[in-house]
Amino acid sequence: MPQSKKHKKISNRSGKTSSKALDNDSTNSLNQKKMHKSISFINQKDHKQNNNYTKFSTKIFRDSNYMSEFIKEVKSNNTLVKCMKCPDSETKKDGKFIIVNNLYSHIKSKQHLNNTPADEKDKLNELIRLISEKVTEKVTDQKHKEKEHQDIKNYLHFVAFMLRQNLSYSQIENLGSYLQKANQDKKLSFLKGFSFDERLVSKISQDCFRPSMLELIKDDLNTRPYSLIIDNATFSGESLCALKVKYLTKEWNKDLEENITVIKNKILALTNLKESSSGQTMRSIVENKLFTSEEIRDNLYGIVHDNASSLTSPNIGLISLLMQDGKELFDLKDPCHGLNLSLKHSLKKLPEELMNFVEYMSNHFAYPQRKALLRKVQEENSLPILYPKKMAPTRWQLG
Repeated sequence: MPQSKKHKKISNRSGKTSSKALDNDSTNSLNQKKMHKSISFINQKDHKQNNNYTKFSTKIFRDSNYMSEFIKEVKSNNTLVKCMKCPDSETKKDGKFIIVNNLYSHIKSKQHLNNTPADEKDKLNELIRLISEKVTEKVTDQKHKEKEHQDIKNYLHFVAFMLRQNLSYSQIENLGSYLQKANQDKKLSFLKGFSFDERLVSKISQDCFRPSMLELIKDDLNTRPYSLIIDNATFSGESLCALKVKYLTKEWNKDLEENITVIKNKILALTNLKESSSGQTMRSIVENKLFTSEEIRDNLYGIVHDNASSLTSPNIGLISLLMQDGKELFDLKDPCHGLNLSLKHSLKKLPEELMNFVEYMSNHFAYPQRKALLRKVQEENSLPILYPKKMAPTRWQLG
């Protein structure tokens, strides 16, 4: 019997011990469930707000030894950390689970301040200052990158627009350089208040720039010798007479840092010939559009033309009329026109069969594939790469 009681006593003690162990296991299990529930809640809450999680890295400590003392990594989830200063809302134990994205805002929160011991307040304030500086720096860098990205995008849009306008690379470069200089000098504020309507631009060109530019050309012609180039052409059913002057002047060269001599080619006037293109009509145009002063009349030293009868006819042609008062002019019949006329008349003397053959060959090799085949044959035989010239009736294209 005593043994039986002793055995019973031992069994009871053993039973109490087992019961206590079960209680501890249950408590631990409950705490683990609460911890996982807390982590799950945080994950679900943040998932609704932002799927772009920041993963744990020692970089989040910002070289702060103090932060690493109370912020610990969560091995089971690399998007979470645990603040050992603050209790978890579920387990009520030290170790609040925090999403890495929200770490800095938690450290600056009132809750964390209240849970920080008094002797660590200075360390906490220093940490908050460090975080604020780093966050401000990061925000500034991000804004700079966004601005740089937008600037590149705007630049490409601007270049694409100019290319769509069929501007040459040189024109785009000049326009870009002008805008950069104007922007540097803060001279682009007009963009907000002025229109670029084509009718307005045309009006400015005719009524503002044209008189001013014409006056500058006339000032040059008043003080230096020049030659006159004159020609007639038909555009859209209208016969026009063009006057162009050519002379030498000095201009400042930025690269050489000195004045250099340059050739100026300036169109002076375009005039509708209407019903007449006689020598007297041409003289009236020159008198009215060019000879606005005696100095300009005296400084004319040469004239270039295409040998048209209205210009060269004795006594009634423009050249003869200009030289009536004893004026001496260097009369240059444009050699390009002369060569073209010589060739044009010479071709008429050739047999018709020969010209038909030339025209056939010109048309045959007008196709890129046939040119490529001809080039291949020449390369295989180590011959110079040559192509038949394009035959065209329009002046300047023959040959």
